[in-house]
Amino acid sequence: PEDEARSFNGQSPLRRTAIAFAGPGMNWLLSIVIIAGMFMTGWPTITSRVGTVLPDSAAATAGLESGDQIVSVNGSDIWRMEELTDAVQTSGGAPLELGIKRGTTDIVTKVTPTAAGDGFSLGIANSAPRAWLGQLEPDGLAADAGLLPGDEVVSVNGDPIDTWSGLGLALGASTVAPEVGVKRQSAEGALDLVVTLPEREGAKDWSLAAFGADFATVQVGDVLRGKPAQRAGFAKGDVILTLDGARVTDVTAFTEQTASSGRRPLQIQIARFGQVQDLRVAGEPVETPAGGETTTVHRIGLSVQNLSHVEQRDYVIANPVTALWRG
Repeated sequence: PEDEARSFNGQSPLRRTAIAFAGPGMNWLLSIVIIAGMFMTGWPTITSRVGTVLPDSAAATAGLESGDQIVSVNGSDIWRMEELTDAVQTSGGAPLELGIKRGTTDIVTKVTPTAAGDGFSLGIANSAPRAWLGQLEPDGLAADAGLLPGDEVVSVNGDPIDTWSGLGLALGASTVAPEVGVKRQSAEGALDLVVTLPEREGAKDWSLAAFGADFATVQVGDVLRGKPAQRAGFAKGDVILTLDGARVTDVTAFTEQTASSGRRPLQIQIARFGQVQDLRVAGEPVETPAGGETTTVHRIGLSVQNLSHVEQRDYVIANPVTALWRG
């Protein structure tokens, strides 16, 4: 009888309800405390730096450029992409005054968001192309300095470089022949090099135009064993330059083009260890479900990834009450 009185069934309905909710309640409370702790120590957050400006978008019309840091909206300071997105979505399509830092220059411009689905958009993406070299112009500074397709530029004059736009800004700001730090892949592993761009007679021009290179955007991830890509000679880490003679600039477009190619052989140009190679591959048919039906696509048997960079910073909330509320 004494044990029965202490058992769960021996408790009053109110106590049984409290016991039943105690476990889930503590789990819920613990998750809030953990998330609040993450906010107080720093949570990686995408910044309001413009990665890519989409063609014919509101941002393009307003003159925004890749690499611009949006620092204010209608006079209110911001630094997170979330803040910019919120301002755009609540604008109702009304013009926004943006404060922009472009290199060392402060700019103020107005941009009118355009309707997109159920909300509004500026037409920008937060991912930006990295400073990974694609095709080089024979008479450009990059080629003259001995740089090769597939090289990744990691610094200019000792300052780190993350994106292609950052490379352009750093080169354009140089008043003497810039020293360019490069990471080059080789059969023995990664090599760290520093080269000095040449100074052309009568002109101190180290702009991206004079640099003379395209940026690469797509790299081979995994190559499936026994599939067409492996038989054609593709390898993990290959930088894809062209498909049937056209420059490859987007993972999605590349995947769609290869999937819809049928059995037609594709000519794909890649860079590997600084050498450009032309590989020929034809996809094999694969049955895939689509909308309740089965459709045939063609796969060459490799995965690809974007050579892009998204700027992040730790979002720290020092006030524990605010951190708990966010959690």
